[in-house]
Amino acid sequence: MRALPRIARTTAPVLLAAVLAVLLASCATISVRDDLPPGAEKGWVVFVSDDRLALSISRISNGSEGEIFSDRTSRGTLVATACPPGRNDFAVRDRDNASRVRVPVAEGMVTYVGVRMQVISEEPTTTYDIRMSVGTHPLPFDPRAKNPAPLVTALVDNDWATRWAAVKALERISPPLEPAATPLLISMAREDAYEQVRAAAQSVLQSVGKPAPAKPLVFMSFEQSADGWPLGEGLASVTSLVPEGYLLEGTVSKGTAWRARSMGNALVDREDLDFLLECRWLSGNEATAYGLTLGSGPGTFNAFCVSREGGVIATRFTDGRYRSAHMPWKTSAAAAITGTTVTRFEVLKRGARYEVVVNGEEVGGFTDEIRLAVTHVGVFVDDLQSVVFRKIVVTVP
Repeated sequence: MRALPRIARTTAPVLLAAVLAVLLASCATISVRDDLPPGAEKGWVVFVSDDRLALSISRISNGSEGEIFSDRTSRGTLVATACPPGRNDFAVRDRDNASRVRVPVAEGMVTYVGVRMQVISEEPTTTYDIRMSVGTHPLPFDPRAKNPAPLVTALVDNDWATRWAAVKALERISPPLEPAATPLLISMAREDAYEQVRAAAQSVLQSVGKPAPAKPLVFMSFEQSADGWPLGEGLASVTSLVPEGYLLEGTVSKGTAWRARSMGNALVDREDLDFLLECRWLSGNEATAYGLTLGSGPGTFNAFCVSREGGVIATRFTDGRYRSAHMPWKTSAAAAITGTTVTRFEVLKRGARYEVVVNGEEVGGFTDEIRLAVTHVGVFVDDLQSVVFRKIVVTVP
């Protein structure tokens, strides 16, 4: 994944997901650019971006840039550029900023490249980074293709544009839905980091009569935005926005660091809630904790944490000070924790009762006798650890 330089905008902020969803909904067909010799072997590359990005693209051949074109037509139709099979280099510009991206092209197939804005702040002006990702699962170029196998495989691609294109292609195939696609689509509809991918997955499930997950109360994808989350130094740590998400780095040995954000009225008066946090541990003291906080303020919360050594614990903090352990260290999910650096916390709140699941393993629970209100959701690290937080999802059971 490559990043273009950071850009500040003075226009009124517009939600990325909503804007991009409108763009993608309008892209029913693909406009083809083909300047290759007649009969030449070829594949295609399609760039998909937010329509606030005025992208200029050119293919680089023999060290020279070719004709400049946009990623979409004036009507919002995506542009597919014909390329010889193999690796093709492109220059991508947004106003005065430029980057290069190398795209593998397969004969007769289309490779998608997702170009996204990662919003850092919307006040007083919108500031963001531009991120690019290249699909690793080429898709059939013919929209009439009926073989679901390459489409199902592409549902797990790291590139959001490829996932979206695969879902839309599955929707064009007559029912019944390929059985292997159903659990993937349900997962995508519930928690894909990109709203337009979730919406496309919901649409396919509904079209074939499959139950689709309810819309979440809160969906924070740090791949798209950290607006409202504090960045910089403080609380024995430093925070920053990286392509994968929100990076929290502890800077004080034996210190405790956290960041939290108010959920406004989203969670008010709701006794039963399901919380999901996905993060990836990068480095640090493997014996100390990191995880999710749920509280009544920025410094008063219950912390649900794991350690890289395989322990799980739930503790209480009041006014920034450790008070007690609701759930002492448990190691029942050790294998699920130590086998991967990615951690998925699921905290199921039923009134004052909490149940904790880590990477699919139930690890226990407790009853919060104080019944601490949950108005703030946050992230947490102890000691000298670096953890990147990807997303937080809150739903009603």
